[in-house]
Amino acid sequence: MLGVPRPVIRAGLHDWCGREQLRERPLGIQKDVAYGLSSGSSSEEKIAGILYRQEILHTAGGIRCGGDLRRIRQPFIVDWNLCDWLCVQVQGPLIEQHGMARARAVASCSAAENLW
Repeated sequence: MLGVPRPVIRAGLHDWCGREQLRERPLGIQKDVAYGLSSGSSSEEKIAGILYRQEILHTAGGIRCGGDLRRIRQPFIVDWNLCDWLCVQVQGPLIEQHGMARARAVASCSAAENLW
């Protein structure tokens, strides 16, 4: 369904995660879920992927520097809204957690072909 506000996406995501017991699954599978959602065709799916990273993986300490940033750099960010949401909700806290190493890795994305 298109045009769904974030609170509804968030509630649906957490409900789905509970029904599917995703929090109990191995970290690799959970990351695949987040990246799979982010690869969806609608902004709502992409937002669900960002929310999964922010509220489930990051809270559990699941996103780390290195390979995860390479996966995040995949061109799923297609507009300013998704870019801002990812930066504020996921990348900012990770920079706080990991310091300059993460900041430099994020800054390296500025050379990407995709504007966002």
